[in-house]
Amino acid sequence: MKTPLNWISLYTDISELIETKWTIELAHLYSIHTAEIDWTQEFLSEKKVVVGKVIEAHKHPDSDHLNIVQVDLWVLWKTQIVCWASNVLESKYVPVATIGTIIKWEFEIKSTRLRWEESNWMICSEDELELQEGRSAWIMRLEDYFDEKVLENHIWKPFWDLETKIIWLDWKECETKLNDIVFEIDNKFITNRPDLFSIEWNAREFGAIFDLPFNWYSKTYNFSQNKLNTKIETDKVLAYNLIKVEGVQSWVSPFWISYMLYKSWINPKFDLVDMTNYIMTELGQPMHAFDADKIKWEITVRLAKSWEKMLALNWETYELNSTDIVIADDEKVLAIGWIIGWLESAISETTTNIYIESACFDASNIRLTAQRLWVRTDSSTRYEKSLDPLLTNKALARAMDFLSFIWKPGQIVGDSEYLDMTQVNNVSINFTEDFINKKIWVKIPGHEIERILKALGFSFENKEGNYIVEVPSWRATKDISIKEDIAEEIWRIYSYTKVPETPLNWDLNIVTKNQSIELRQITQNYFASRWCFEVYNYSFSNENLDEKIWLNNHSNAIKILNAYSNEFSIMRRNMLANLLVNVSNNAKSNEEFSLFEIAKVSSKTEDKFSETPKIWVISYSKSFEEFKNNLTWFLNTVIPNNNWNIVQWTKLQDFPYFHPNKSGEIRLDNSELLWAFGYINPSVASNFELDDSKLIYLEIDFTKLFDLYIKSDLEFREIPKYPWIDRELNFVMDEKTPVWDIISSISNIDTLIKNVRIIDIYRNSEKIWENKKSVTFSVYIQDYTKTITDEDALIIQNKIIDFLAKENIELRK
Repeated sequence: MKTPLNWISLYTDISELIETKWTIELAHLYSIHTAEIDWTQEFLSEKKVVVGKVIEAHKHPDSDHLNIVQVDLWVLWKTQIVCWASNVLESKYVPVATIGTIIKWEFEIKSTRLRWEESNWMICSEDELELQEGRSAWIMRLEDYFDEKVLENHIWKPFWDLETKIIWLDWKECETKLNDIVFEIDNKFITNRPDLFSIEWNAREFGAIFDLPFNWYSKTYNFSQNKLNTKIETDKVLAYNLIKVEGVQSWVSPFWISYMLYKSWINPKFDLVDMTNYIMTELGQPMHAFDADKIKWEITVRLAKSWEKMLALNWETYELNSTDIVIADDEKVLAIGWIIGWLESAISETTTNIYIESACFDASNIRLTAQRLWVRTDSSTRYEKSLDPLLTNKALARAMDFLSFIWKPGQIVGDSEYLDMTQVNNVSINFTEDFINKKIWVKIPGHEIERILKALGFSFENKEGNYIVEVPSWRATKDISIKEDIAEEIWRIYSYTKVPETPLNWDLNIVTKNQSIELRQITQNYFASRWCFEVYNYSFSNENLDEKIWLNNHSNAIKILNAYSNEFSIMRRNMLANLLVNVSNNAKSNEEFSLFEIAKVSSKTEDKFSETPKIWVISYSKSFEEFKNNLTWFLNTVIPNNNWNIVQWTKLQDFPYFHPNKSGEIRLDNSELLWAFGYINPSVASNFELDDSKLIYLEIDFTKLFDLYIKSDLEFREIPKYPWIDRELNFVMDEKTPVWDIISSISNIDTLIKNVRIIDIYRNSEKIWENKKSVTFSVYIQDYTKTITDEDALIIQNKIIDFLAKENIELRK
């Protein structure tokens, strides 16, 4: 919810707070009392943007598209600016960015020359001042938006201090400055607070938090005797009100409306459409305006027929089903209630007669329809939070004020109303002052409890500390129902920070160590120490993505009924596709890296569902020997007393994404598969625009690894007190000789050899013969009982050389 603070100030005057507190401080205070502020945005740009008066303007003599402008900035002082926009020739007052101003795109204004003419500053357009989203075709003519007398008295003063008119509570006008601050309230923190999807009720929160007066919009619409023909044919409608107004020509909205909507991240269209968006943002009630001349006979609110379709405002055609609420006339569907409307009934520049709709629908029905159609609008976001049915009438009254304010009162030719009173929740809660104090662990004065309740809109009776509270309808939809909820309301406004910290007063026993968590941490620490970065992906996937890694059989996929988007249509069955997306994104800026993830995959067999935890590791542009050496060391570290062996090739029917000639498996002595590893199939790699020669992949069954881990006879020793000696030995061997076999052989030559790793592998047919490779090993020699000498290390070194010589592996000379 984007919340401009100037708009808030129309209901609760927080101008002094804005002036005396830092923006981040004010956002923090709101966050700890009500809901988290996700980010803030300042609409005040640079103070160096000032109001200038055009004294003279004419075409540039050496350019077809440039103009030379003389701008009066202060009394008789003027400056020359070269401007591109032709409408500057008819302008009187313009916004001028002076030297040193930083405007949109981090562009700094400097003095320069354009086509041999001096240009000192810059005349700005609306988008350069960030007053609109799209690129403006002209510079901003201030006389189109502000009174010329005001502009004349504002020359050389900051542009952002100008004031614009805005509709106030009683439809009369008030003025507010252009400079503003917008708070983005995180939606997930107000899921149970549909009232906070509005300016008005956020203003009430500010009033309660800072003990400021709150003025709220209390008008209601009085229905006439001229009834429109409307039908309600489904119990999914809680309230439905409709007004027909004639003689209201649609046109572009006034600047103040466009600016307010733009700050709320809503694109302005026509004034009659902007009116509904303005009221939705202000009061939280979605509304819609139809072109009345495009509607045939009466309007019906019903469930859709399974064969019906609708071309929507976003130019998408939606197929409906019998669970969708629709608004229809005698011939067609006008809107999916209320998610999105029919394109042909939309307001346009030719519209003169309109229907104004203000309704409330079943929240779960709207949410399910929006999810099924993959369309989410500001209206559906509010409806699915369970709106107050009584709000619909209030919004109609505001619409009438709005039309009067923009001088389009029109003629109301008819209206209709419907309200299901059984859907209006009347909640009464009893509690005592003592209950509140015990629940919060601090004594709150009675007068402060009453102040907070009144500020939040609760009516109550207090009889010697016994309260009977009536919950307002806008808080009774899904939020306040028990006395603990009341205690929370009082506590958060009173401030959690006022509650003293109290230590726990009971003994805490150390629970049994969770070995599964321990193994996970060992795994994370091990791979992180090898410069392998941990990633976190969604536990969802889709069938198209799985097919990229050749998982074409989807019979075991678990489908998500109410999927948020097409990207998340099934539970993930394999992590490789997500990891290849990660690699593809990171390969654009990194030449070499490794990633790993520990997570679960899901699948089904007939009616049984299962989750399997696994470890996935993928390396990009790493040598295979180094990759495999790191992983075998991991295996030896985690399950040191288990025998295993490497089997070349994998079963491609189980692992179709592996390279058929460059993959293998690690199996236990009982032939049970522990993990599969190898290069990625070239066809799979090409689906992600990656080079298969750089992709090495590993899958480990976490459950099997854990079973072996807890059975292993691990011995823990102190960190050795004595240093080791590192010897680097370079041997020449046949190309087909497995390097990991040599590592195993070297490790078993002497008990003082604690570690063997590969430093380098070198191939050169001229220097080391054909079909040969030169491998450099690093051998760590260490004695845990004493400091080892060079003579001891030399003896072990010679043992290694002599042993490998018997295997026709010679020391490189």
